[in-house]
Amino acid sequence: MLAKVFSIVAGIFLKASGWKIEGELPSLPKYIVITAPHTSNWDFFLFLALGLHWRMMGKTHWFAKHTIFVGWIGRLLRSMGGIPVDRAHPHRLVEHTIAAMAQKQDMILVLAPEGTRHWTDHWKRGFYLIATKTELPLALAFINYADKVIGIGPTIRISGDADKDWPLIRSFYQQHWARHPADFSTMRFKDSARSARSKDVDH
Repeated sequence: MLAKVFSIVAGIFLKASGWKIEGELPSLPKYIVITAPHTSNWDFFLFLALGLHWRMMGKTHWFAKHTIFVGWIGRLLRSMGGIPVDRAHPHRLVEHTIAAMAQKQDMILVLAPEGTRHWTDHWKRGFYLIATKTELPLALAFINYADKVIGIGPTIRISGDADKDWPLIRSFYQQHWARHPADFSTMRFKDSARSARSKDVDH
């Protein structure tokens, strides 16, 4: 009953705010969702509203910086699947996540691979490693401020070959969708970003 109430309220909030919802959740017991672009604090609340509207709570887990998990807000976020992460000490988060997903029959893992609201020259590799190791499909959730559309796009299977997989991701996400387009991070991993800089120096 409570999930239904949250779903209705979240749907009303999005509609009243002028947002359109597109796509639908994969009909699968387990999968990984990545969310992008992430250039504003509003992204979190809008994706949270989308999750509530689609009644994703209960089997959805997501990571966020530990500093927001304080007081009653922290308890509420944990009840919605939030997992606090100290970015300065992530330890073996990827390995623990893979193990947790192997033990559960139903689980949706939601990750924001940019890892920050500010521009960086790479995305965090965790989502890719988890998708590769678990062999679970990757659903591409998006937020498009240009047209005020939020939802889920295609679901893809990661091959483990980043050179083959990255074009699928890059072809979907668009820089101008971001609330702050200049802060939309470059879609590649850290090692390839370093390689690109080396080539620039060599040439």
